[in-house]
Amino acid sequence: MPKFLERHWKRRLAEDAKKAKEEARYVASRVKAHNAFMANLAKHTKALTALAR
Repeated sequence: MPKFLERHWKRRLAEDAKKAKEEARYVASRVKAHNAFMANLAKHTKALTALAR
């Protein structure tokens, strides 16, 4: 493999890895927010069903 191609690919891979890491961080934060929301919802639902009885 020619040197310039190798350099190009290494840079591409590094950029892709960085992008993937950022996306993973974003997804993790979304999942955390979603889980917190669902837990909150469950709590409220329990409270509402207790009130409704």
